[in-house]
Amino acid sequence: IQHHEWERTPALFVHSSLCAQLEWDYLKGSRKGRSNDYLDFSRLAVALNDTDVVFCDHSMASLIRQSSLAKDSSLPEICSFRELGKAIDCLESRL
Repeated sequence: IQHHEWERTPALFVHSSLCAQLEWDYLKGSRKGRSNDYLDFSRLAVALNDTDVVFCDHSMASLIRQSSLAKDSSLPEICSFRELGKAIDCLESRL
């Protein structure tokens, strides 16, 4: 991306990255889509930019971890509802 235009709209960058990862997974056949996936992306785009901990379902947590976003050290802690112990530890460490 020339001139770092994404830095002006970080939520759009996150949203686009999640969409790209989901579409890649569809093409590989490793993930089936659900009707609410794209609605989740809007919420996650804000949460991944403005929070310290993000709670989501397991499939979204996996998608985030597989995406190019996972390389960003400023990404908040991602906890799925299957990882309840990790989620509790995350919350307790921030109190």
